[in-house]
Amino acid sequence: MKSAIRFTTVTIFVLSSILTILSCKKHNPVPITEVLTADATVINSGDPAADGCGWLIKISGTDSTYSPKNLPVLDQIANLKVHIIYKRLSTKFQCGWLPGSGPTQIQLDAITKQ
Repeated sequence: MKSAIRFTTVTIFVLSSILTILSCKKHNPVPITEVLTADATVINSGDPAADGCGWLIKISGTDSTYSPKNLPVLDQIANLKVHIIYKRLSTKFQCGWLPGSGPTQIQLDAITKQ
């Protein structure tokens, strides 16, 4: 009888623990898919084959520089002032010798010349 009660108690504890874990939701204060807008400058940091990082976007008034995944060829002009609508991604563009040292990537939703 004691072993049946222990088995039931352990089973209830395990099931309630599993349900508690499954019901927990992670809180992400800044979703990766958040749509952002900014004035920015297009920068040519050099050919990635020669340790450059290619075309970058520097957000005006900040130190933030990103690697756009989809910068149109027509907008690949050094020091071009633009207004962008974009999403920050969780990936980094690999450039240079150090792994993971490149700029964070962005997905451009819109880009207009200023």
